[in-house]
Amino acid sequence: MKDFIMSLLFNLFKLNPKMKVATKKTISLETFKILEEYKCKSDDPTDRGSIIDLGGGGEGIIGQIMGRDVTAVDLHEQELKGTPEGSYKVVADARDLPFEADSFYCATAFYFLMYLNPEDYRKVFEEAHRVLKASGRFIIWDVTIPKTENPRKRLFVVPLKVELPFGVVNTAYGTGWENKELNAQLLIQIAIETGFILEQNQGNNETIQLIFIKK
Repeated sequence: MKDFIMSLLFNLFKLNPKMKVATKKTISLETFKILEEYKCKSDDPTDRGSIIDLGGGGEGIIGQIMGRDVTAVDLHEQELKGTPEGSYKVVADARDLPFEADSFYCATAFYFLMYLNPEDYRKVFEEAHRVLKASGRFIIWDVTIPKTENPRKRLFVVPLKVELPFGVVNTAYGTGWENKELNAQLLIQIAIETGFILEQNQGNNETIQLIFIKK
């Protein structure tokens, strides 16, 4: 039933002249395996949060996969309230994180950067670099958003099918398109300028999947 509803919504999106709907993407469970390196090694249930998930509210995909290993950060408290239980939740701005330097082994951004203004990308990378431990990784999943040449199309929407250990999530993320541009090369340039090294680029023309290491 849920797949039917998502299919119906997808078709409604496509019929809306003010929207650009990207091709539906499938995110396989395999792409999350690198996070297993950052599982908590302690049996103490209060020892948690070695992965900071930026924009981790809402469906909280990273938190659903890694549970107590995740500190989910979101600017909007309501988004965190709707996130499944398991992760540690903090209301905070990814551009000004309330954590000490060298606090986390890994940072993630799962379809989060698409919601930011392009002028904020650099600040998010600077903060991710600051709170990561030496050789920590910053892992990004997102969608390529080209500059719009059609002023009537005001929203950019990407439907997703996400494979999780216990099932599949069908969802869609949408953002304002005006003055918005997002692509892997732009993020790689910012990352290098803020002290990261590119480890992997597994995306394509439509999707962004990057792994950076803190120098």
